[in-house]
Amino acid sequence: MSVTYTKINPREILKRKLLESRRVVGLDGKVHMCEGQAFREHTCKGGLHMNEVFITRKKVQGVKPASARMHIITDERNCAIVCQAFHWDLGHSTAFRLWFKGIQEDRYSSSSIDEYLSGAWSKLE
Repeated sequence: MSVTYTKINPREILKRKLLESRRVVGLDGKVHMCEGQAFREHTCKGGLHMNEVFITRKKVQGVKPASARMHIITDERNCAIVCQAFHWDLGHSTAFRLWFKGIQEDRYSSSSIDEYLSGAWSKLE
């Protein structure tokens, strides 16, 4: 009997991990899976998405090989879980990035976030 293994995209692995572990208390006082609820109260629509916040896929388009691009953006310090509506409306806004940086510094420490950002930017140069 042979076993077939399917290679799972590293981005999908991280999204699954974050979906299991991240919850936020929204501005309405309720627990939500959409991290955008803690930034701005809204009606969640669509599925949940993993949103690259600081280093986006667009910013790493020229990085080769593709595995290096994936390594830069698929870091849990870079990613938020948000609903589709929030992702399209505010997910890439400067205000959300600044707010999310503070949230991530509370989760991981400011030195960890700075280390990630400086390391990622050095790979892009």
